[in-house]
Amino acid sequence: MDLFVSVDVGTTNWKVGAFTSDGVLISLKKTATLTHYTKSGCGYYEADEVWESIRKMIFELTTELKEHNILTICCTGMAESVVGIDQYGESVGRVIAWFDTDAMIHALEIRRLIGAETIFEITGLDLNPIFSLSKLMALKQSDPKSFSKAKKWLQLPEYISYKLSGKSFTDYSLASRTMLFDIHENKWSKKLLDFIGLTENHFAKVVDSATLIGPVLRDCIPLTGLPEDCEVVVGGHDHLCGTIPAGATNGQNLLDSSGTAESFIYVSSSGAELPKVSNGLRVGRYLTKDKYVLWGGIVSSGASVEWGLSRFGESKDFNLGTFSSMGHDQFFPTYFDQSNPRICNLLFLPHLRGAGAPYWNAQVSASFVGLKNTHTAVDMMNAIFYGLTFQSKMIVDLMEKASNTKISSMNTVGGGSRLEYWQQLKANIHQRTIQVPLVSEATLLGAALLGAISKGIYSSIETASLHCYSIDHIFAPSCETNDFNEKLYRSYCQTNDALMSICEDLSSHH
Repeated sequence: MDLFVSVDVGTTNWKVGAFTSDGVLISLKKTATLTHYTKSGCGYYEADEVWESIRKMIFELTTELKEHNILTICCTGMAESVVGIDQYGESVGRVIAWFDTDAMIHALEIRRLIGAETIFEITGLDLNPIFSLSKLMALKQSDPKSFSKAKKWLQLPEYISYKLSGKSFTDYSLASRTMLFDIHENKWSKKLLDFIGLTENHFAKVVDSATLIGPVLRDCIPLTGLPEDCEVVVGGHDHLCGTIPAGATNGQNLLDSSGTAESFIYVSSSGAELPKVSNGLRVGRYLTKDKYVLWGGIVSSGASVEWGLSRFGESKDFNLGTFSSMGHDQFFPTYFDQSNPRICNLLFLPHLRGAGAPYWNAQVSASFVGLKNTHTAVDMMNAIFYGLTFQSKMIVDLMEKASNTKISSMNTVGGGSRLEYWQQLKANIHQRTIQVPLVSEATLLGAALLGAISKGIYSSIETASLHCYSIDHIFAPSCETNDFNEKLYRSYCQTNDALMSICEDLSSHH
């Protein structure tokens, strides 16, 4: 049987999977991501450790699949974190974790010396320390010896592809997350490279995803068990690989990746014009250069639900049983029935870890507004679901405006998709269809399908998506409480704007 192997260098887990061209998962290996922290709390990875962990999983997988024919291997995963590679092909220095914000001082320096408007005009990004440019500035200051030794800077999925092939290639989606890539010209920005003192030769060659890089290095064959005719394929950003099996590649649907954080990703139609004005959304290129992507997110989405359960789930207000006594599968249907959504008269602004789109402000806090002594723990949990849904509506409405399109459905993957009450609430408040795809490893499968595309099994990403996309569940919008929801949503937006101002005042007193 012909198989396509994919690697996911994720924030929570590192995974290796093997799929058929029809998207059937044959084997999966995974291990917890090895994240280290300095004494000051700065998160980082060790590049050699990442490679060795993934190499071992590839070897385990190929040992198990000796009777099968592995045609390609393709890498996806987290962006922004960069690995320095010296003249001998070895990694140098630490790899700052993408989520680490210690480089904030450098983001502020970029704002002062270049300006937020110029950065957006070139890269489509806001001045946030998660992007590679700020991290490179931090490394240059803290470890100048390693910085000067590095002849290449590769993001982690690019690094694994490099270890497998000996060549440095990347796609447009990963390049777009460095804050060094011109999304209009589709090439590395000389202005921004000059600013950090690097050249385009320090970075991977940018090509479309599904481009064949070449065969696995001869030295890698005994280390990984991959066959000598297996070819390495250019992958892409993890969320964007996930759009393929999630059916969100056509300029009409968007991907709602609902986990601890929640990402909303709109992929344009081919040849669509890039948005010219920043409206709080991040803009980048897709897996291929002919499409753009709009990014929005809620930093504490599933995290807000978990926080609510830990604070309120054991309350006696849940009089038929608490969360711990009933468990996830019984608790939510008992108290939060999707067929009869609770009315909400309490606002929750879900910024427990700072505000995501369209504010992108780490200083903003969460808040309940309208709280009275008559409200119960059940009301507060309900308000969390409403607040998250209102924030998602704000983001998706902005995406429609920026793209000048009507988004017909939100295709939801991740842990949040299992909470049926929440998904029905989204359908009602957004007045959009919510589709839950029948896929368990969307990111890995998307990367595997890029391998199948590279071999001509599918003519395009869109063709692969149409072939492999299937729906597990559809939540259709109800109009019963539409007037009430619209009124409450307007109140939510007004309260959110007021909260931004209040939190700004509070932070100025620190």
